[in-house]
Formats: sequence, C-alpha cells, structure tokens
Amino acid sequence: MKQTLYKIGSIFSAALGLGSAARRADAHNKLIRHIVALNQKSSSMEIINEVADCLKEILGYRLFAFAVKKEGGLDVWLDPRMYKASIEGIIIKDFSLA
Repeated sequence: MKQTLYKIGSIFSAALGLGSAARRADAHNKLIRHIVALNQKSSSMEIINEVADCLKEILGYRLFAFAVKKEGGLDVWLDPRMYKASIEGIIIKDFSLA
C-alpha cells in the first residue's frame, strides 16, 4: 500500500513541476488535502475513488480507469460518471480479452 501511494505521489510531483508558481502552489495544496483524505480511507474502493477525484481536480482529467491484470482475471474500476462503455472497449482491446 505504501509503495502504491509513493508511486501516486511521484506522478503528482512530476505533474506539479509544470506551470506557474501560483498554479503549482494551488495544486500542491490540493494534493496535500487528498493525501490526508487517502490516509483516512479504509478500503481499496475508497482509495481508488479518492485518487480519481484527486487526478480530476489537480490534472483536469475528465476520465479515469484503473485496471490490474492478474493471473486468472482482470480487476477494473471505471469512473461510472464518464464514458463507461468506451473505456470497457479500450480495456478489452488493451488486455486482449476479446
């Protein structure tokens, strides 16, 4: 879990390196709020939802999907608010599930 949060933090840190100082400071403050919120989550679904909200707020993503291929299957979380059918098609193609 700590490694996953560290990776997520590294991605955000790289993204925050772009843009003006004021924008970076605003994004940094948002990131701090989301990290605090992540530490209060107890289930993987809550954590994924918080990461999705954080990515959308800081990086402006309109779409978020999380897919992990495992032996014997694939775990997928799709933001139900956006383009579920389109993302399902992309995941099926990318993971050669069809």
